[in-house]
Amino acid sequence: MCKITSDKTPTNSSVKSLTILSNTESIPDLTDVINKFESLEIIRFSDVNFNVVEKGQLTAFERIKELDFSNNYIVEVEADAFGGEVRNLSLRHNVLKKLHVDAFINLPNLEILDLSTNKIESLPADLFRNNKKLREVNLFRNYLTESHGDLFKGLDNLEIIRLDNNRLKNIPQ
Repeated sequence: MCKITSDKTPTNSSVKSLTILSNTESIPDLTDVINKFESLEIIRFSDVNFNVVEKGQLTAFERIKELDFSNNYIVEVEADAFGGEVRNLSLRHNVLKKLHVDAFINLPNLEILDLSTNKIESLPADLFRNNKKLREVNLFRNYLTESHGDLFKGLDNLEIIRLDNNRLKNIPQ
């Protein structure tokens, strides 16, 4: 595991975004960095080469508003993997095949979810049951063949659903 420390860096309230481009096999421990950058709202991990987003792995990111895990090799997102104030979550360009029914359960403020360009074959009917603020769901370029009719039930704020370039035989209503 890669650990990034910043003991000599003074607290900086103006840094809003952090991008990590790395060829490691896990998410680095960013607790110190997040504490130093009080206004940090966006974290991007690209080419990190980890496979699983594990429960508890992201606890340091409680106040982060946007998490971007694009362009990795994520095959699994465990139950309760995400939490906190995340409003925008991107898992695009990975190799996800399925999602745990509780993958996003602790993201009640989630507004935008990008799952495009994965290998998702199906989605649990209750996947978004605690994401009432969802406005946009991008499922472009996956392997979906069918979708449960209740998948988007109760999502009154939903404005955009991208389902193009899938293998759907019917569109959920």
